[in-house]
Amino acid sequence: MPKKESSKRGYMTKKEVYEHLKGKDIIGKLRYIDGVLSKKDLLSDQTRRNVYDTLTDLYEEAGDFEFAAKTAEKIGDSKRAEKNYRRTAKVFSKMASDEGEKGRYSKQRRWLEDVAKIAEKIGDPKLAIKAYEQEGYFESAAKLAEESGDTKKAIALHKKRAKQEDRPVRKADAIVEAAKVAQRAGDIKTANKLYDSLGFTDEEKERILNRGGGLENRIPAAASMISFIGSFFFLSSGITGNIIGNMTNSSVSMFGGLLFIIGLIGLSLCSRRR
Repeated sequence: MPKKESSKRGYMTKKEVYEHLKGKDIIGKLRYIDGVLSKKDLLSDQTRRNVYDTLTDLYEEAGDFEFAAKTAEKIGDSKRAEKNYRRTAKVFSKMASDEGEKGRYSKQRRWLEDVAKIAEKIGDPKLAIKAYEQEGYFESAAKLAEESGDTKKAIALHKKRAKQEDRPVRKADAIVEAAKVAQRAGDIKTANKLYDSLGFTDEEKERILNRGGGLENRIPAAASMISFIGSFFFLSSGITGNIIGNMTNSSVSMFGGLLFIIGLIGLSLCSRRR
């Protein structure tokens, strides 16, 4: 009996894989492919690739884009995998919208979180930002936008949330969050404008802006503490001992006293800024 062409060349082509699937329903096709893939030791790399490529086709035809993406990944087809992940995100966004219309917000949130996971996987945060924004989750969308470095989008989303809020307190809270985003990005001019829109006084703005927690506020405080603690090191002869034995007692005391004063002044200024 003559050998099959696939046996002669050492692998099955994609066309030959499809020939084995003729006359089978989707369940039968999947069972056949599962059976072929279970023979790991007998499969050549090319046969394995062609079988997975065919399986990706089947998942796409069935509308199961997530499985199609994962199957494409197994053969290193990143372009096709990303295409199917984007299709999956679109399906998940639609599911989230449907759940929202039915008032099932916890389920809606889960679908949106799945979109966010896909967006993170393919490195496209805009995918998740858009999904959250479409469903009215402006705070979540703004957080993702800020994390991705899109400060303007984050501020715009917080403003959008403010317009949607009915309660004055929540409106103000959204504007404050927008101002904080601007502040963290170093855009003090925008932060000031946002605080102005809420009627903040110059004193209130100054206090809030200086409470930002950035490096510019932390470094002076840290330096003051180091000076303050260092002063005790030099003023305590029991601790210094032979470490600074080449210095006279008077010079050590003067240096320690100077550090002590610097530390006190620094801490005083930091506490005033707060």
